[in-house]
Amino acid sequence: MMPSKFKQRRTRRLKSDVAWWMAEAQDWKDIALEHALEIERLRALVIRVPMPVIVPRDMAHQLYHTETIRCRTCNDGLRGGCSSCVFNKQ
Repeated sequence: MMPSKFKQRRTRRLKSDVAWWMAEAQDWKDIALEHALEIERLRALVIRVPMPVIVPRDMAHQLYHTETIRCRTCNDGLRGGCSSCVFNKQ
């Protein structure tokens, strides 16, 4: 016995609906994976934010006047310099 045309039509519509739902689900899955990759890329970025530093008044005076010679390597020269600095006063 063959199923009725009504049952065949309902089965065809159900199959096409399932196919559409699966395609839609795959589209959303692809979008979610793209967003996950973007989130992972952004998490890998290191964002460096300069923190404010409290500097004593006399040192700030020395830093912001042009007659002070500073080291280009360590950008210091005021507190003795670094170990490879020509301004090392140790």
